[in-house]
Parts: sequence; C-alpha cells; structure tokens
Amino acid sequence: MMAKDVYPVYGEEIQQMKAMIDADSFHTDNEGTYEKKTVIDDYSNYLLSHNKLSRKLKVVVDCGNGSAGTFAPKILRDLGCEVVELYTEPDSSFPNHLPDPEDEYLMRDLMRKVIEEKADIGIGLDADGDRCGVIDEKGNYIYSDRMILLLVKDILSRNPGKKVLYDVKCTRLLEELVPQLGGVPLMHVTGHAPIKQTLRVDKDTIFGGEISGHFYFCEDYFKIDDGVYAAAKILSLLSTFDRPLSEIMSQFPRTVITPELKLPCEDQIKQEVVQNIVNTFSSKYETITIDGARVKFSPTSWGLVRASNTSPYLTIRVEAGTTEEVIKIKNILADELEKYSEIKDKLDRKEVTSRTGRLGWV
Repeated sequence: MMAKDVYPVYGEEIQQMKAMIDADSFHTDNEGTYEKKTVIDDYSNYLLSHNKLSRKLKVVVDCGNGSAGTFAPKILRDLGCEVVELYTEPDSSFPNHLPDPEDEYLMRDLMRKVIEEKADIGIGLDADGDRCGVIDEKGNYIYSDRMILLLVKDILSRNPGKKVLYDVKCTRLLEELVPQLGGVPLMHVTGHAPIKQTLRVDKDTIFGGEISGHFYFCEDYFKIDDGVYAAAKILSLLSTFDRPLSEIMSQFPRTVITPELKLPCEDQIKQEVVQNIVNTFSSKYETITIDGARVKFSPTSWGLVRASNTSPYLTIRVEAGTTEEVIKIKNILADELEKYSEIKDKLDRKEVTSRTGRLGWV
C-alpha cells in the first residue's frame, strides 16, 4: 500500500512480527475495521493539480501488461499528452515482456515504437506502477540515475542546500554534480523500505532515486515511489524546454557504465563473497561498505559487488571514463568472483556487457 504516512514494515520490524506470530500473541480485545474506497479520482485530481504541461507532448506508454495500464494512459491524456498505448491491457502472464523498466533489453519494443510514432518520449512502467523508465525521442534508453540529475537540477533550483538521496548502484556523477547544482549528495542503501525510513526522519532530504526506476518526491508528494507520478513530473519538466530530450540530457557528462549485472549465487555464500571483496581491495582502494562493496579504483571509476536482499544473486555494476577501463575493472572483479563455485555465472571479460547470463546482463 502507498499513501501519505504509510510506511513499509522491514528489517527488525519483520522479525518482531514473526515473533508475534510464533508466540500466537495477537490483540483480541478490539475488532479492526474494514472499508472499501475507490481512490482513483482522488489520486488523479492530486496528480493533475501538481503537474502541468507547458506544451503538448506525444508520449508512448508501455505498461508491460501490468496494473498501471488501467489508469496511467487516461491520466496522462488528462495531463494534456497525446498518448500512444503499448501493452496496456493487464495480463499477469506478461505475454509481451516482463514489465521491468530498469532493463534496457525489455524496453526494446518501446524504443522502436517511439521512433515509429515520432514521439517526444517513451515511458515504461513496471507491474505495479511504482517504477518508471524513460526513452528519448531517438529511441535511446536513459538510465534512471541520469534522469535523477535532470530532476534534481530543477528541484534544487527551488530548494537549495537540500539533500539528494540515491542508492549505492548509481553513477558517480551524482556525487560530483549535485553540489554544483546546489544540493548535498547522500549515497544510500538500496531498497524502498530503508529509503522511505530515511525520508521519514530526515527533513532535509528533498528527493530520492534508485537506478531501478524508483523516484521519491518530497517537495510536493508523500515521499513514496510512484511511477505514474514520476512520469507526470518528467513530462511536465520536458514540456518547459523548446528542444528534444536527447539534447537536454546532453548537458550532463558521458561515462561508460554497465547496467545492473546479476550473477546467480547461493544465499548462504553471498555475504562471504562481498566480505572477500572488501578484504581484498579496501587496503589499496577507497571502499564504501554501506551496502555491499563499492570499490573506487580511480577518481573516475568504481566497481560494486552487492548481495541481493531478496533473491539468490549478486549485483555487479561498473563505471569508468572509457570502455577499456570498465572491462579492466570487470576482469579484476571476475578474478575474485570466479574463486567461488557457488556463483553460477561469470562476468563477460571482453565486453562492457552482454546479455548471455542466466539472469540477463553479465
């Protein structure tokens, strides 16, 4: 559930809930209440009252047959967009592609449709509508950490000195450019639950974002991740420019960066692998350990090895100034990772990335 002043249960609270269940310790003296309410009108009215287009935009919306297909196209039309729908009929078998806007490979149909329709932008939404991805008018995929840069440049113009939260998998450009834009960068643990907890207690944070496409607006929203609201914000901002999205994004420096690489790894060994990375590199390189091991190999390059919180795999991401440097770092990390037979895939040692792994990119 997402709503104002509603927060997820996670971490120690989950363990406390388990203990209550195990002990059969429940309140029985008071009955709860049950209420049915249709909230789409309230939601639509709020979104439309806080977002305005300065000019009409043509947008292709790919809902991936997820739940957002029931409401996102109408809301964006009401916002003033010309909307081309793609896979907006809900179907839990996801017959066209998995609805994951973080994965460029899965956004291929949206990329092609944007070019075919000569649209200004493409928006991809995930299964439950809390994440969004963006395609520019040339059909190019825009990583969410780069979209964070565009959003916070605007947000910080009205809120100078505020913190910008981003997860440990994001580009180094946030650490470098957020201060230039008037804000304070705050690298953070990945995950919507811990991020929402930080936003709840830290009143100086004005925005949060993750590479996965979760965007948390604090300026005029409820510090929750909402893909359709994020899409409306992006569209409203784009409409204020008289040039295309690809040109707008070109103001930010280019780096060479992998997508999120996922290597299957048995749960019982994941943390040991991460600790080995820390032990191997921390004496020579700055190593950030707030969530996994992010090793800073040079002022412009880093590699991350992180254990997934929810699934049996390791996340790897690498960024540098050149293709050669990214591949070099991948090989350095691969030398350590291949020591473990419990890791069931190997990084591609010759390319920045290839879609040849069991879970996709390697």
